[in-house]
Amino acid sequence: MHLVGPLAAALARRLPPCFDVDDLRQTGFVALLEAAGHAAGLSGDHRRAYLKCRIRGAMLDSVKRGAYREATHAALLPGVDAPAATPSPEAQAAQAQIAAVVEAARAQISEGQRAVLRHRYRDGLTQRETGEALGGLRQPTVMARERRAVEALRAAIAMPKPRKAAAHRAPLRPPLAA
Repeated sequence: MHLVGPLAAALARRLPPCFDVDDLRQTGFVALLEAAGHAAGLSGDHRRAYLKCRIRGAMLDSVKRGAYREATHAALLPGVDAPAATPSPEAQAAQAQIAAVVEAARAQISEGQRAVLRHRYRDGLTQRETGEALGGLRQPTVMARERRAVEALRAAIAMPKPRKAAAHRAPLRPPLAA
């Protein structure tokens, strides 16, 4: 019975606060009673591992079944559908300034690059779907064109190219003396 409490507490720490530890504990005790008959023939460590697995599994199943749906139901979470606060005038001005810079940069790239970006980012098409929309291009071709279009936009906006992370290398050891 001492397994149920720590397992319930550990699982509750990883779940949203709307899940009750006592409910998880109760589910764990029911699972312990159900699994006790099967675990009777096992020896010490095997019995403990089996019971932990069954208890934790039952708790996860209860979370996935009704408990999760009940806890995330809109009626139980007030304010979820509340409208977002209107942005401040400063935020609106900054957004307008960013939009103007991006629009000016967009005007500097080719129509083909704009089409790739439009299909990929505005329309939300996959690379394969974008290729079909652009006249039967293959996915690797669309991927290369998209990369070039993004690089052209970055250059037009004068954004620095993101640096790749350097591979970690351990310092070389001196050779062993003979």
